[in-house]
Amino acid sequence: MSKEANIKISVLVPTLGVRKNEIKRLLTSLEKQTYKNFEIIFVTQDNHQIVRDILCKYSNLDTKQIIMNEKGLSRARNRGLEQVLGEIVILSDDDCWYPANAFEIIVNAFKKRQCAKIVL
Repeated sequence: MSKEANIKISVLVPTLGVRKNEIKRLLTSLEKQTYKNFEIIFVTQDNHQIVRDILCKYSNLDTKQIIMNEKGLSRARNRGLEQVLGEIVILSDDDCWYPANAFEIIVNAFKKRQCAKIVL
């Protein structure tokens, strides 16, 4: 892990695209993050256009959409992991949401434990 002050986070979100309100809630919580150096990677396994339309409404966020035509949480996460740019990866579900300081807490935890690979 880099000792730089501005460590990049990648938020990986596999989705079937059926929980529209939950996806919006997730993205709204990410807009409110006090730590700003992050990307969001959605791996859509169905309802691709629905997710794309939602993401367009959050154009202020750094989002990517990876389209898969096969289903499976592990497959989606593995596909998404191929695209992450962050030094820290958050495996999120599409129905999660985060307090505004969540990413600050995560980055600080890794800075305190520089040899850690996983922090719970």
